[in-house]
Amino acid sequence: MDADAPRRLASLSRWSIERIGSIFEAPSDDDSLKAIEATFAPDVKATMNGTKIKLEHIKDQVLNLRRPSKRGLKVIWKSLVEVPSDPSNREGWVGGSYVIEGVTKPSPEYPDGVEFVRSKVVTVKWEV
Repeated sequence: MDADAPRRLASLSRWSIERIGSIFEAPSDDDSLKAIEATFAPDVKATMNGTKIKLEHIKDQVLNLRRPSKRGLKVIWKSLVEVPSDPSNREGWVGGSYVIEGVTKPSPEYPDGVEFVRSKVVTVKWEV
């Protein structure tokens, strides 16, 4: 194998599962932020509900889900489809849905908050 060739990933799906898990299931907020920075480029082109967002917004959204959680978060993938565009599996599309368990939201009736599951649907174009 050429030493300058990009390292082949097992699959875009496997990489996505590992990365998303490392972000939400990290043992600390600091570890979560490091996982976000390891996953996304500083100039990531992202949208949420049709609105362009920057890396700092992604960090804020993740921390807002993590911080109130009493037992930590758990990611469970429901579906995942990948379409690699190169033989190294470093570029292509991934689409899927997952839920995040352990999210806690404040409630007037329950001062400690109410735990619920957050559903996410993602479509990602990975580029090197």
